[in-house]
Amino acid sequence: MEMELTFKDSGDLKIFRSGVLNPGQTLRYGGVSGWRGRLSDDGPTLDGRTGVPMLTVKAPSLWVARLRGQTGERNWGKQSVSQWVRARCDEVGVKHAVQDGLGSKEFVREKPEGDRRESTWDVMTSMASELNCWLFDTGDRIVFGKPSWVASRSAARVGFRYDGPGDFTDGFDGKYRFSGHTPEDQEFQVGCLTPDADALRPGDRLDVSGILGRANGQWVISEVSIPLHRSEAVRLTARRPRL
Repeated sequence: MEMELTFKDSGDLKIFRSGVLNPGQTLRYGGVSGWRGRLSDDGPTLDGRTGVPMLTVKAPSLWVARLRGQTGERNWGKQSVSQWVRARCDEVGVKHAVQDGLGSKEFVREKPEGDRRESTWDVMTSMASELNCWLFDTGDRIVFGKPSWVASRSAARVGFRYDGPGDFTDGFDGKYRFSGHTPEDQEFQVGCLTPDADALRPGDRLDVSGILGRANGQWVISEVSIPLHRSEAVRLTARRPRL
C-alpha cells in the first residue's frame, strides 16, 4: 500500500521550502492503529503547469519501506515459500496473512551492482510473480497468496448493484469503469461515499451485480484512493480473483 498526497502550495512555495515533506519522514492516517508510511527518497515533486504550484509526495507503507531498505548479497537457500515470507515480515515487525502450501524455492538476494540494489521486497515481489500470487500490504499487515485464497479470506465485503442511471446502491456515486478482456487484466473502478469508505483496504471483497454484464461477480479491492475532501468519493479499484 502506497499513499500519494497532492498539496496546493503558495506562490512563494512555502510548503516546498519548509522541509516538512523531507524524505524519510513518517506519515500516519487513521489514528494510532491506522496506516503508517514513510516518505520516499525521491522527495516531493513540483508541478506548476496549471499556474498553481502543486506538490505531490509518495509514501510506501512503513513495512514495505523497511523491506526495501534491506539490501546486500544474501542466500537463504531452499526454503518453504510460506515460512520465508512470514519470517521476513516478522523481521520488520509487521503482521502477515500468508497462504500455506506454496512449495519450496531458492531465495537469493543479489549482490549490488552499480546503481542496482536488490532488496528483500524485490525478492518477495519476484517470488509472488513466479507463483502467480498476489502480494500487497493493507496498512497493518502483508498479504501473500493466490488470488482465490485472498478472496476467500477477505476481511470485509462491500456490494455495488447497478440497474441503470440513478438506480444503484446507496453509498456509491454510480461512476463506474470496467476494462480488460481476460480475467487476468480485468479491472473495475467505482466511487464509494459511505461514512466508512476510507476504512476499506486492499484485499477486501467487492461484489458487483445488476445490468453490468461481464463486470458482474466477485472482485478483490487492489487500490483505495482517499480524497482529502469529505464530500468526494473514495475511489475503489478492484481486480478479478483467479487461480
